[in-house]
Amino acid sequence: ESVCAVGIAIVSGGAVVERTSTLVNPDSEFNWYNTAINGIRPEDVEDAPYFPEVWEVLAPVLADRTVIAHVATFDLGVLRQAVARYELPGINMRAMCSWRLARRTWPKYPSFGLSYLSGQLGLDLDHHEAGSDAAASAGVVLAAIREAGASSFEDMCDRLDLRSATLTPDSFTGVSAPGGDLRNMTGAEDADPDHPLYGRCICFTGAMFSMTRGEAAERIVEY
Repeated sequence: ESVCAVGIAIVSGGAVVERTSTLVNPDSEFNWYNTAINGIRPEDVEDAPYFPEVWEVLAPVLADRTVIAHVATFDLGVLRQAVARYELPGINMRAMCSWRLARRTWPKYPSFGLSYLSGQLGLDLDHHEAGSDAAASAGVVLAAIREAGASSFEDMCDRLDLRSATLTPDSFTGVSAPGGDLRNMTGAEDADPDHPLYGRCICFTGAMFSMTRGEAAERIVEY
């Protein structure tokens, strides 16, 4: 729940029409590992606004829109936890993950990280600068719409069989694929009753980078 930067890119008419970013004082101690990734140091945010000040501006921009982030599970989790930490009013919005869209659109790519995708799609990227990341994420989605020959973002999601996440002040439902319920997968008939996973209930939580949840569930069922 400790936000140190926020970036946003507004898309209209098939193009990024506005882009901005701001540093945020995370109101917590810095971790060397995070600094190694994003390059943001304690002295960089000494005079930056705290999250409640940023949320006053950000919430009306995001409310009732479709919000897209790369590996959206992470970004939406941070957003929800930061709002809860400061007991701020929540919002209603839909959300989608450009990482998942890329996996569906270009399944033969060896990587779906923002750096690799930006190189493949000819997108400008100053990686881990929040505004640049946001614009690149938007670029991935716009490229996916063109690749699918879709008429709109909604049409592309229909073609890729993906449902948007929904966020309300009281609840969150993640991105899903129709028929993708992992709770009712049937195990193998010749399953080994002595295997440590036999008869177990398996819960997936957090971001998975090496495979989808469906693929992970199938792997477990194989064992």
